[in-house]
Amino acid sequence: MKNIGIMNALVKPYGTSGLKYITDAVIPTIGPEDVLIKVITASVCGTDLHIYKSDPSIKDRVADNQIIGHEFCGEVIEVGERVTLLTEGDLVASESHIIDNTCFQCLNGQKHLCQNISLIGIDRPGGLAQYVAIPAANAIKFTDEIKNGKISHEIASFMDAYGNAVDTAMVVPLTAKTVLITGCGPQGLMAIAIALASGAKQVIATEVAEQRISMAREIIKIHSPNKNRNDLILNGKDSELVNKIYQATDGLGIDVLLEMSGHPTAISDGLATLRNGGHAVILGVSSGNIELDWPDLIFKGITMHFRYGRKLYQTWTDGRRLLESGAVNLETLVFKKTFKLEEFEEAFEGLFKGEAAKIIFSPNDR
Repeated sequence: MKNIGIMNALVKPYGTSGLKYITDAVIPTIGPEDVLIKVITASVCGTDLHIYKSDPSIKDRVADNQIIGHEFCGEVIEVGERVTLLTEGDLVASESHIIDNTCFQCLNGQKHLCQNISLIGIDRPGGLAQYVAIPAANAIKFTDEIKNGKISHEIASFMDAYGNAVDTAMVVPLTAKTVLITGCGPQGLMAIAIALASGAKQVIATEVAEQRISMAREIIKIHSPNKNRNDLILNGKDSELVNKIYQATDGLGIDVLLEMSGHPTAISDGLATLRNGGHAVILGVSSGNIELDWPDLIFKGITMHFRYGRKLYQTWTDGRRLLESGAVNLETLVFKKTFKLEEFEEAFEGLFKGEAAKIIFSPNDR
């Protein structure tokens, strides 16, 4: 093993709002099946925003002064003695879910639902730091894609989050379907791109923040040059929202709901606009209880799909192929400024205000 040194990192003090920038974090050592990564780019997930605020849903899971962050891309600079598929110099992105490979789910094709799952940046030190150690199985190689310019370091850093949108949008075939996407945060914006790339007949998205509405319009513009389409971005606070969606679908209702917001009103409105026999795919997590018209759901004969994480590793393959082919372009999601770790307050403020979809840190000042 190489000599232990110190590094810069963002850590979470327990029970208080905000993060702390430190310059004396210990560079992690690796085990025989791990790799040490020099972080080139790192991004911020919605979970990190909850950690920042010490949200009750996540507060007690994050140890005091834990290094956070699970979206990152970097260079492998050291490999464990049992690692055979990665070498020093490889460029990798990170899958944040560490699984046991022994539980019922892992042994029966549901690794993303592992009973003993551990999360990078939550249960163990993460990637908002200059260096991070992770299992080699969680380091996904992107050397060729990055070097040939098909996928940038910035996009590679949030492949983990992108995978959630890919998984959600691919549960039900979207070709020739009318698709409603509720919530135009990063996941919703990526879902719009995937739905259009998948050949959806019509995409309708709902959002309340003007900046995100503008981002959604830009995503549609990039992915649907056909001006004869009837894709729409509607304000989620509109009292006539449900009626407008039925009008836009000739009174039929939507074929597929992709719920990305977790907001109770968005969920209930989305379900209300489903046609008989339609599909609802739910990724958004609500912080409170949701009232549903249960008889209506039953009489409509709809199918509900609840999603968590992304399939290991089919979703990674599908997602990277969409990017490599040019069918999906996520560059407009990346905020124009790249931040140093010590600029975290400015970066997080932009996310909380909805001024950016994905912000990028450069921990080693690339």
